[in-house]
Amino acid sequence: MTKKTKDNKEKSEEEIVEEIYKEEKETKHKKPYFTLVFLILMLVIFDIISFSYLGLFNLSLFNLGNGVNNSDNIQEDFDDKKCSDGTLYNNCSEDKPYYCYNGELIKKAFTCGCPEGYEVDFQDCK
Repeated sequence: MTKKTKDNKEKSEEEIVEEIYKEEKETKHKKPYFTLVFLILMLVIFDIISFSYLGLFNLSLFNLGNGVNNSDNIQEDFDDKKCSDGTLYNNCSEDKPYYCYNGELIKKAFTCGCPEGYEVDFQDCK
């Protein structure tokens, strides 16, 4: 082999090594971007799946920051409704331990108390 051919062969090997080195260097810089793009893609997919099930959630329970307090509206609806004994919704009855809940009198001794001579036993009086 002549010296000139040997030099050309060495140069081509050096060029190949340089190209490989450049490619590795470029891929090292691309790896963080690939990870970031992958994570963003996963987040978008998760959001799409979440929004497809949006109908399962009652968004009226959340305060969306529009300045309207939904609890006031709910309380107004209950102010004019009463149970069979005349007790307003969400209030204790004069006949302890009963509480007016959605038009029904339920025992709620822990909240409303018991008549004299009786003790609270969870939600009942004994």
